[in-house]
Amino acid sequence: MKRFWVVLLALALALCVPAVAEESAAVTLEQAGTFSGYADFEDDCANIIDTNDEYLEGVFDVQGNELIPCEYVSLSEYGVSSCYTVQNEDGVNKMGALNAAGELVIPMEYGDIDFLSEKWALGVKLEETDGEPYDYQALFGDENYIVTAYDVYDLTAAALVGTLAREDMNSAVAYGDYLYIEDRSDVISIYDATLTKVGETDSLYDAYESSDEGVVSLSTGEVVVPGYRFYADLGHGLLAVSNDEYMVGVADLEGNLVADCVYDSIYEYDMLGYARVELEDKYGLIDLEGNLVVPCEYDGIERLNYGGDYVYAVNGYACVEVADRYGYVALNGEVTCEPNYVTDTIIGLSMIVPDISGKLCIVAADGTITETDYSEFAPYPGGDGMLLKAKNAEEKWGLIDWHGNVILDFAYDYSSAILISPDGSAVLVDTDDTMTAYTVSRG
Repeated sequence: MKRFWVVLLALALALCVPAVAEESAAVTLEQAGTFSGYADFEDDCANIIDTNDEYLEGVFDVQGNELIPCEYVSLSEYGVSSCYTVQNEDGVNKMGALNAAGELVIPMEYGDIDFLSEKWALGVKLEETDGEPYDYQALFGDENYIVTAYDVYDLTAAALVGTLAREDMNSAVAYGDYLYIEDRSDVISIYDATLTKVGETDSLYDAYESSDEGVVSLSTGEVVVPGYRFYADLGHGLLAVSNDEYMVGVADLEGNLVADCVYDSIYEYDMLGYARVELEDKYGLIDLEGNLVVPCEYDGIERLNYGGDYVYAVNGYACVEVADRYGYVALNGEVTCEPNYVTDTIIGLSMIVPDISGKLCIVAADGTITETDYSEFAPYPGGDGMLLKAKNAEEKWGLIDWHGNVILDFAYDYSSAILISPDGSAVLVDTDDTMTAYTVSRG
């Protein structure tokens, strides 16, 4: 951790450089790279989009190392597929896509790009139209556009697989190597990796069904889980299946039972690999191995904003609810914070709760309760709630940790002057029209 002596600390404050918390704090910062005032985190991680002196955009890590060169007039991330949309010219059909390595996987000749998965994307060709129907409308101006073609790309191979006409594509969902595509006549067709039609189905959102032999893949016709009924696609290559008693468990696509059929219901896994399970009207959590990490003893499991998505558990804790009161449970089932709190402000691993005098208290997931004199907390600061943006009585914003330790001094007029990465691993701070990055260390 970087240490500051008193004289250097005073100098840093005079220069509006944030001070780093004492060594005893649970969370500390260490200075990393320096960026322009334009810099911002991507929507799902700590990578930073910034510009060069010509205002061309690129991607950097927190230390300031260039991951994708600043060569693009417009660059936007798309977390689901680890890709970026890019554009260098104004006008229609000028958009393309890069992969995470900065390689062009879709040429810059499309009006829109629809990312379906890590493997599949649609390049949408547009043409301006004066009539109806139209498919797109300009964000600024009165122009309307109609689709002339959908080019289907395999992102992993950076290859154009085939083209669909407008009438052949209304909605699409990717399931592994297969695409389920609903046309504009409401017919849903299944296409393989060569964009060859291999079948039809009744739903875009189920790639499996039950048969007398077991769970069948609609894509291949194969029985993937013998002896069980299909219940739901849970993501992460796992299926919810039911037995003859209609109890629900988890199986993988090789037919192995990952979790026994002992639950009334199982819901889709979150991005971090936790699924909510229900038994006798009570809820708990299982992990990807089928382990019951939170017992089915709660009226609800609160979904927490994290990494640009919502998750059931993060960094070893889940937020649970009993009779409209909230608390936290560690992922070994230990109750670390009894569900005794009524609050409408749950910020990941921290709850903001007023005491009897109206003062705001931080109730941390590990059970630590800290009374504060702060007037406000930013409700969606980023990260997992171990870092919080707070405003003091002088209407200045600063950064504290979930135990109330001051991490960045209260010197900022707006909460947006401090940015926490979606995964909580880094911070960007506005310092005199530049952005200084810090890595986050958790003690």
